[in-house]
Amino acid sequence: MYAFMLLVGTVLGAIALSPGLQDTLKKLPFCINSTSSISNKALSFSGNLQVDCEYALGYMAVYRLCFGLACFFMLMALIMLGVKSSRDPRSHIQNEFWGLKFLICFGAAIGAIFIPDGSFGPAMMWVGLIGGLAFILVQLVIIVDFAHSVAENWIG
Repeated sequence: MYAFMLLVGTVLGAIALSPGLQDTLKKLPFCINSTSSISNKALSFSGNLQVDCEYALGYMAVYRLCFGLACFFMLMALIMLGVKSSRDPRSHIQNEFWGLKFLICFGAAIGAIFIPDGSFGPAMMWVGLIGGLAFILVQLVIIVDFAHSVAENWIG
């Protein structure tokens, strides 16, 4: 299920980077920069329903989406800190409550879209670069350890 969450996040990030999507979103009436023929006054009955759709697309949208996913997985890692077996009462959090976890995960990703611009972009770029480097290095160590253990087993 966690892999499925990451897969959905990856697909949404790829969709946010697709070239023709921004022109399509400009046709929707709830976007601030909409070219829709529906008047924006028709939407005023429910309050301020307008969203700047520019923030929902492009590389910044991918940064924001991944920031929300990273916050969710960091929260789960902190909650599970110190759990050593499935008998621990907190282990049920890891293995159950999938509906709630999906809501929290994608709520965090959608909520990250509403973070004001400011220095968020450059900060997330550096966090992503450093985090990506750390991830690749950890994966490299794991792959080398796996290859070494396989070689040891084959020699024996």
